[in-house]
Amino acid sequence: MSETPKVVKKKKKWGKVYTYTPIRRKSVLSKEQAAEIEKDLQKPYVTTTTQFAQKHGITVSLAKKILREYAENGKFTLAHKTAKNQIYQ
Repeated sequence: MSETPKVVKKKKKWGKVYTYTPIRRKSVLSKEQAAEIEKDLQKPYVTTTTQFAQKHGITVSLAKKILREYAENGKFTLAHKTAKNQIYQ
């Protein structure tokens, strides 16, 4: 992760230029990261899939899979579910 963030400039109408840095997240877990997530999930707290993904630097789809698996095993419970978001506790 020693790479410098790449700044992207995008030109819009009438000369406005917007700059942003795209976020690169991992879609595969390493053993060290899996152990860190396992340790972190033992603490009781309320989280959503997006918060979980941002905290651990992974994609949202991977965070959904991890949280769904923990909910099926009984380590987490699904507190509230909407079409776009799930809240785990």
